[in-house]
Amino acid sequence: MILFQKLFCTIATFSALSVSFVSDAQTWSNADQITHARFESSVVQYNDDIYVFNGFGAGIKIQPTVEKFDAGSRSWSVVSNTSAARGNAMTHNGVVRVGNEVWLIGGRVGSHPGRVTAQVWKYNLSTSNWSQGPSLPVAGAAGGAALVDNKIHWFGGLDTLARCDVSNHFVFDLGRPGAGWKNISGVAAMPSPRNHFGTVVHGGLIYAIGGQFTHGGCGSSGTPDTSLVHAFNPRTNQWTQKASLPLVQSHTEPSSFVHKGAIYVIGGATVGNKVFRYNPAADDWDIVMQLPQALLAPIARVVDNELVVSSGGAPNWTQPSEVTYTTEMAPLLLSAVANDRNDRSETEVTETPDTNNETTNIEITNSETTDTVAPVNVSGNTSHQTITLEAEHFVMNNASGTHQWVTTGLDGASDSLAMVTTPDNGTLRSGSVNSPSLGYFAYFDRAGTWYMWVRGWGDSNTAGLSDSVHAGLNGQIASTADKIDGFPSGWHWSSSTRDGVPASLNIPSVGVHKVDLWMREDGLVVDKILLTSDAAYVPVGSGPAHNDGTSPESNESTDVPVSDSEVLEFSGSCDYSQAHLAMGWGWDPVALQSCASVSVAVTRTCVDADGDGWGWNGVDSCRMDVLVESTPTDEGYQADTACIDTDGDGWGWDGKQSCIPD
Repeated sequence: MILFQKLFCTIATFSALSVSFVSDAQTWSNADQITHARFESSVVQYNDDIYVFNGFGAGIKIQPTVEKFDAGSRSWSVVSNTSAARGNAMTHNGVVRVGNEVWLIGGRVGSHPGRVTAQVWKYNLSTSNWSQGPSLPVAGAAGGAALVDNKIHWFGGLDTLARCDVSNHFVFDLGRPGAGWKNISGVAAMPSPRNHFGTVVHGGLIYAIGGQFTHGGCGSSGTPDTSLVHAFNPRTNQWTQKASLPLVQSHTEPSSFVHKGAIYVIGGATVGNKVFRYNPAADDWDIVMQLPQALLAPIARVVDNELVVSSGGAPNWTQPSEVTYTTEMAPLLLSAVANDRNDRSETEVTETPDTNNETTNIEITNSETTDTVAPVNVSGNTSHQTITLEAEHFVMNNASGTHQWVTTGLDGASDSLAMVTTPDNGTLRSGSVNSPSLGYFAYFDRAGTWYMWVRGWGDSNTAGLSDSVHAGLNGQIASTADKIDGFPSGWHWSSSTRDGVPASLNIPSVGVHKVDLWMREDGLVVDKILLTSDAAYVPVGSGPAHNDGTSPESNESTDVPVSDSEVLEFSGSCDYSQAHLAMGWGWDPVALQSCASVSVAVTRTCVDADGDGWGWNGVDSCRMDVLVESTPTDEGYQADTACIDTDGDGWGWDGKQSCIPD
């Protein structure tokens, strides 16, 4: 937190700079206001939606809520509450997203000044449930957190008293959770230790951008900002200094992000009305736009080619704002020439003139290979649905005894991230036994055959030791989608299988189903999975944007049943033990929810004691049809009873809301 308002002495410095704005004539529009004004929040993006955790409101009071900006409806809503008493109402924490789970790491609990904590909290974006993660070795705040190669890094920030900068660097291997946090400060301490810096991951590197020195302690009479930028390579444990920001800047944690090969930093403490852009390939910064007003630690991400900037201190911590601005993102992107020269993610597409209005041949070229692909359907047929899943947006990641899927920042990956199986030692799995898997939920608008494409990066070995993967549905490998291959070195779309037929899945019914991937050969990198009902469709380039098949119209059909009194039924088969049979309750492995036996009509009333949208029906947790936002308080959440799990399904009731038994 800023202890005093920054002196804007660098404005004079800025006026002396020669800066050419690439979007002088660009305009901003007002969008739906955020429900609660806040600054210094934590931000992640998932399935295009923006999720915002906590932050400070008026009077530097904690804003103990989680809000979601829905990409479809372009509106904000509260989706969860947090509690200072519980410990998950925090600021100054690191944040990473692991599939559909958000990790909030360290930070300061409650309203300003707030105690420094070592706790880690995890929030499930699919279920809105909270759980505790592995605590840091030592409490810390205002540092950076990043996920690379399935390892979470926490570095820099402030000490346990939130006064002095520290160079600590800890790593948590998600593939070996029992090992806990590993201290690598001795070999990879953060250079120029500082706090309140922006953190992003691009190309497998972790960037620490700007920041401030000290926090009113350690003999310092102020909290000077810096323009320093450093990048850490996890594979070599080396930090490298990069080109500095055009101006000193801090408090950009929630407004720093990567988009289409560039790093963007929006607003901040020193000069809060600028949009900074960094080209990693050229190692240079420029200022590309002005905000409508100066904003301290605002929320910023790109949604459907629009830059969304919301809330923040306007212009400082004394005046948190509720306003949301949007503007077109295209003028702010790196030029096509720069991308073609510097970034392997850009693909040239050459089209043959369309003479029959049905198909056209498309040639795809990248720096590694040149292929001519099958004809592409360009007839304008809009009767087909296409589902595109970013590989790193998994909801399940199951390791085997020998291998695991991990995130990677291989150049050219859509949204900068992909998934790869490790170690790469030439292992082949003919089926699902002892094979690591990834799972994704998707909504299918029709039953029948869906054709499957995978965007992957294999190897240059002619023997093809890292160029195939298995796929399936609802936990079972499909005979029509096993042994998908055809991935040489470089990014390629493939639907070919070793059986000689295009990969496909048979969708048994309209609704939500789980799409699965299993390792066949280790070392294959997977960027995207695409499913289409159109047999003639062929993806090109990086493919369509992530879309799991849901829409504002279809969301209701995929939600948990939500009426106050109804029979709870789900899409999968209800698997229940004999102990549960008497109650008629079991577990649906597809919907990942409690379910009612089809042979037992169970109707119970859902009671929501604390108004958070989740209740108790006497046996199991349930969801109300209307999310009634409870009034946040500084006193925190207090359960009435211990967490009681009546049916033994791992979910219980504490007298006010659903809970996870200890």
